[in-house]
Amino acid sequence: MRSHHRRAFFYLYANILGTFLSATFLAYAIATDRTDTLLLHVAASWLCLVVVFGYLSWSRAANSWFDPYSVFFIIASLFNAGQAPLIIFTDSTPLFCDSLPLSLSTITLLLVSVGLISMNTGALYALTRRKKVDLGSTRFVHKDYYQLIAARKVGWALFLIGILPSAYLLINNVNIVMESGYSELYWQVGTIGIGALPRILANLLIPSCMYLAVSGKISKLAFYISCLIVLVIALSGLFLGTRYGAIAPLIPFFWIIHRFVRPLSKKTIIVALVMLLVIIFPSVRILREIPGKDRGSLQSFINAYRYLDYPIVDSIREMGGSISTVAYTLESVPRVFPFSYGLDYLLGFSTIFPNLFWDIHPAIRYGTESAELVEYVDPVAAANRIGLGFSFIAEAYKNFGFFGLPLMLFLVGLVYSKFVLECLKKQNPGKIALIASYLAFFIVWARGDITSVIRPLFWYAFAPYLLFLMVKKSLISPTASSCKDIVN
Repeated sequence: MRSHHRRAFFYLYANILGTFLSATFLAYAIATDRTDTLLLHVAASWLCLVVVFGYLSWSRAANSWFDPYSVFFIIASLFNAGQAPLIIFTDSTPLFCDSLPLSLSTITLLLVSVGLISMNTGALYALTRRKKVDLGSTRFVHKDYYQLIAARKVGWALFLIGILPSAYLLINNVNIVMESGYSELYWQVGTIGIGALPRILANLLIPSCMYLAVSGKISKLAFYISCLIVLVIALSGLFLGTRYGAIAPLIPFFWIIHRFVRPLSKKTIIVALVMLLVIIFPSVRILREIPGKDRGSLQSFINAYRYLDYPIVDSIREMGGSISTVAYTLESVPRVFPFSYGLDYLLGFSTIFPNLFWDIHPAIRYGTESAELVEYVDPVAAANRIGLGFSFIAEAYKNFGFFGLPLMLFLVGLVYSKFVLECLKKQNPGKIALIASYLAFFIVWARGDITSVIRPLFWYAFAPYLLFLMVKKSLISPTASSCKDIVN
């Protein structure tokens, strides 16, 4: 135990040093405003080093290479730092926001490095405050049977609530794509109030999968149904062209299998990741433009794949394009838009309340950061409802500037890591389903703003967990003599 703590403290101090070096490098780039490609390549190399070191330091300190925090760190790195290796190994010009000065591209790379390592420092600090820092344990004890039964009941309840709205939305979206293609999905009028109820209920299918999956130790049917649901969601998402919708439930589902059912080998995860980057994602990008009626054939998939020269490069280039939102935010704040000083985060928390008492939710009426940015950068795209996305790093800068960004992202890493550690502390099936359910929604923050992750925390993570606690309490009664009585 002491060796684990010493290791965690060592990597914490190393990340603190890395944060200081990244901030110093950033200050130098801002002060000199150099436009040479040498500094750009050095900044890209430093960012790659920060990403690799950040992941390895967490995995070594926590003794876990696959967990909700490391998943978010990797996805955040892919979206915000994915183009750094391409800058190093392809050409001397930046692959993002080429209309902006070269010096701004360098500053953007360094700001992302400060943000990522600051977040990692916060996560490691939370880790060192725990008595147990080893996340590699997968022990399961029989006293958890009551919780498994409660998880199964909650999973079936959420399944019954969410299955019909999910089927309705899926059929509707498939018809739209078949008739008009992927882009037509953006032109659908957003529903509000009671009209949004089918979408709200359909999202309950994701926590349903997680609760059914963790109850697989006592119910094979529940586990197989959860596998089927995740498979249908993934395949339908790929068919529609929504990659996030396809992989969002897959990642936490595989983590539950790894943590609670059977540990997955690193080779299995690497093979799956390579298939996504080399085969699935590049082809989906081209299939988006193919008429829906031609999407169902294998030949269309093969033809789409033939158009790609370097599939993995295309995948990383497109995913890593979120760094452009950081660059454009740097360019426009505070020159065009003022600093928000935390207002965006407050508005994000207001999305906890449903949109029943107003025509447009205040967080949307005020203007989300992603919508505000695309209207400034590309008004034509904004008019056609095409977005740039956003970034939690750009969001931190927009609210608190250069000096507040490291502290804000330190707090993000600290709070999220504490949340993960608390859920994993006692191998509680309900808490594992809770963090897995939220992970499916939380990963979008890597390329979005806070309005997209606060509501799911309460509606699709805490609310099902509260139901789990109520069901568990009803099971543990004086008349229940043993767990076997309940199981039978």
